[in-house]
Amino acid sequence: GGSVVVAGSETASNGAADWSVRRYDAALGTLLAATSFEGVSGLDDEAMAVAVNAAGEVYVGGHEQVGSDYHWRLRRYDSALGSVLSSTSYAGAAAGYDEIRGLAIAPGGDVVAAGYEYTATGNNDWLIRRYSADLSTLIGSTGDNGAAGTGDVAYHVAVGPDGTVYAIGYESTAGGSDWRIRRYSSNLSVLLGSVSYNGPGSSSDEPYGIAIDPNGNVVVAGFEIGTVGGYNWRIRRYSPDLSVLLGAVAYDGPAGNTDSASSVALDAAGNIVVAGYEFGAAGTQEDFSLRKY
Repeated sequence: GGSVVVAGSETASNGAADWSVRRYDAALGTLLAATSFEGVSGLDDEAMAVAVNAAGEVYVGGHEQVGSDYHWRLRRYDSALGSVLSSTSYAGAAAGYDEIRGLAIAPGGDVVAAGYEYTATGNNDWLIRRYSADLSTLIGSTGDNGAAGTGDVAYHVAVGPDGTVYAIGYESTAGGSDWRIRRYSSNLSVLLGSVSYNGPGSSSDEPYGIAIDPNGNVVVAGFEIGTVGGYNWRIRRYSPDLSVLLGAVAYDGPAGNTDSASSVALDAAGNIVVAGYEFGAAGTQEDFSLRKY
């Protein structure tokens, strides 16, 4: 129906963070519904991802702080945000930070979550998990520990028209971090393709947003470190099997300073809409930036 659902965090009366989920009409003029969530410890709980299924039910993922640890938390609400229909959590084998960063609804209604878990080696590994629509059944799970064996984080996930699952994030390298895009079978049991990207500065590069077009082509947006050391937007388009780079563009804001793309979507005509930030000409503040390609 065109209404907009937003998830994030708000500061509670005790100074800790609580989940906040709000639904607006398409014009953003009317708040249709809102809900919040405070975890069992009353500490920092943050919603990091949201998705809406065909029935209008709202899935929200993030973390719940339990003692000194963060656990995955995934909650399913009715369309009015008035009832929690189901909920599930995940705590990795090693005490530490585990968090959902991206959600997607698969054909048939299953929910795919991507993020990371803290491991016994003291680093983060990718974690992607597929649940039934009612969150009662874990259908598949997979992780990734990059070649360097250090910190790796999955930021987002998308499902292609053929049901295959794409996850994006970064893997640590000797020089910083590289983009990593991985394609899995629908049940996450088989890795079907993988590609990385190291920007021109051979330093820290990270992808944040992913979108799949009707033909299955994959558009990814994030940032790269340029040769002069600043962050630049980077948008790359791949074939469905990730074997062919179909197009790429970068953007360096007017100040030649820190710029990053944070999210990407496709409109009905197939144009690519990217949102993020850039440093303005004065070079002292980040400005919101929206670009259409």
